[in-house]
Amino acid sequence: LLDRERLINVQKNNIMEIAFGVEGDYTYPCPLFRVESVLRNEANNDISIIAYDFLYKAGEHRVREIKKTSYTIREFIIECAKILGLPVKIDFDDPVLDTLYNKGANFDGSETIRQALNAVAEATQSIFYVDWDWQLTFKRLNKDVEPVITIDKSKYFTLTNQGEETLSGVCHATE
Repeated sequence: LLDRERLINVQKNNIMEIAFGVEGDYTYPCPLFRVESVLRNEANNDISIIAYDFLYKAGEHRVREIKKTSYTIREFIIECAKILGLPVKIDFDDPVLDTLYNKGANFDGSETIRQALNAVAEATQSIFYVDWDWQLTFKRLNKDVEPVITIDKSKYFTLTNQGEETLSGVCHATE
């Protein structure tokens, strides 16, 4: 970010949210992010912000931290969420969630909680994220539901450059 007026005051552990607005309608396509570091170049007021979603820390925890050895998929999700300090919201009801693993699933314990949640999402044909109410949410996408916001070609704009500034690169992109 370029902060010529020095109006941006972002600090470590601040929470960031990203919204897209079109004609007064806003949608929040990304999860919340916690700021990890802020670097300001005093010479040109360029700010670099490194922030991670709330599932980033799930990579620091392992499946072996779950003490239950017998669980359903639903119970496994709840145990993972407890380790992350989050409540759970499952936006669909399916018998697959009640599949019982008497001796645990096919994890050896070394997998990260994030890897395990990815496996659960794949097995339940869902996605997971931390929502705006700080809940670990599992949701199935439904093609029959109307979108929150649609951006058609009439709302596109062209980014032009009248100066010497250039986009030097994309630092990171996710699905």
